[in-house]
Amino acid sequence: MSSDDRDLDQFAHHLAQALQILDLKLDHRVVLDVVERATETAGADVGSLTAFYVGYAAGKAAGSGDRSGADTVMSAADVASTVIAESAGGTDSQGWSATAQ
Repeated sequence: MSSDDRDLDQFAHHLAQALQILDLKLDHRVVLDVVERATETAGADVGSLTAFYVGYAAGKAAGSGDRSGADTVMSAADVASTVIAESAGGTDSQGWSATAQ
């Protein structure tokens, strides 16, 4: 594990404690990769909004209690990845409506 990965894990753990979401076990790299692709596709603002929307959508989905927080983040990240790929290719996405979420 690199120093950057350790720093990321420490920060994420500290932030999770502050936000009282200690039960969330997440592969941070997945979210960072989605945000990086969004940033490369359409700019830093889009990357930031993507992170927010993935988190918000995951939180709403996890609120139903059917899936774990990590599962909902992965699902939201997958949808975001699809939208990013479609945006890069110039096609339009239906977002969540096409995923039966």
